[in-house]
Amino acid sequence: MKKGDILVSLWGDTHVNVDFYEVVRTTAKYVFLVALLSHRENIDYMQYTAMPVWGGGYGAPLKRKIIQLGSSEPFCRISSSKRARVWKGDPEFGSYPPSSAV
Repeated sequence: MKKGDILVSLWGDTHVNVDFYEVVRTTAKYVFLVALLSHRENIDYMQYTAMPVWGGGYGAPLKRKIIQLGSSEPFCRISSSKRARVWKGDPEFGSYPPSSAV
């Protein structure tokens, strides 16, 4: 992970949330992230694709430890239920919670 990388976090129980973060600083063991706004496009009933909004960072930076397990790609924990990995550049698929269906 390096400065300028975009991280993505896919999380949720009954649906999939998509969150993006930009790496604004790094040390040997930590990354400092700011949350990014995202652009969503509905693709089907209760499903969407999400892309980060470049320059759409907001909030105070989060300091998170970089975790490397064996040969897997590095990640960091955003919270106890959220992990973030380096975004590959393709749209990410998410879904809306059942209660938001119209």
